[in-house]
Amino acid sequence: EIVNEHGIVMATTRPDRPSGAFEMSDHAERFTTLIRQGEASVRTCHRCHEAERRRDILAFVPLTTASWGVAIRQAEEEALAPTWDLERKMIVFGGLAFMIALTFTWVGVRSITRPVQALTRASQRIAAGDLESPVLTTAGGEIGVLARTFETMRSKLRTSHREIEERSRDIERRNLELSALCEISRALTSTL
Repeated sequence: EIVNEHGIVMATTRPDRPSGAFEMSDHAERFTTLIRQGEASVRTCHRCHEAERRRDILAFVPLTTASWGVAIRQAEEEALAPTWDLERKMIVFGGLAFMIALTFTWVGVRSITRPVQALTRASQRIAAGDLESPVLTTAGGEIGVLARTFETMRSKLRTSHREIEERSRDIERRNLELSALCEISRALTSTL
């Protein structure tokens, strides 16, 4: 509708107005105020004069060259259908994207935590004295380097521990030999 400064419809495309123009607009007072103030407005309204009440979106813009304004009215479900459709699609695709991101995050976290947990268990075994079980991990990157270094350390500790045990046994054997020699020496000196 094109409305003048008095709220009278000058032209319309509404099929429900058989006489067309030169009737008072449904929102004459509001349009008159907006034309005087030079302000645009968008709001919801109801079609009160029809049998079926429905919500509409009503947009009004005053013209700059004349003291008239243009009003556009459309059913809310029709005007906002693209927005609501986009909202539904955003919820569906956003939910899917969230689930995919959550899955990749979970897989990524597991790929990091599993090797770290394996290294933790290996260090606990070594701390408990188990130098025989190897440090196993299939991880690459820094965790793989750390696991290989840890395995080298375990292997060297095991070798060192074995050498210490052999030396300890050798020292014990020599001590026994020395004890026996001392006893023999004592026995010989006592008879002399």
